[in-house]
Amino acid sequence: MTSFKEEVVGMETEVANAGYSMRDLWYHAQVSEQSWGQWKRGNASPSYNTVSRIQSTLNKMIAGKIETPNFVEKR
Repeated sequence: MTSFKEEVVGMETEVANAGYSMRDLWYHAQVSEQSWGQWKRGNASPSYNTVSRIQSTLNKMIAGKIETPNFVEKR
């Protein structure tokens, strides 16, 4: 079983490959950049509900079903 820290890099790649920014993911999954950084460094771990929200948002991004807000540009 991999830690969330190990999954973060893969998720970042998937977000970029889908043409979105990490800001888009954070906005739609309702997580802060600070929390993401803590998870990425392995200093904290998200709750199960947060991981579910992130994965659901990522799946929608991959399917192209996320609209970006006006302040966030889609690449």
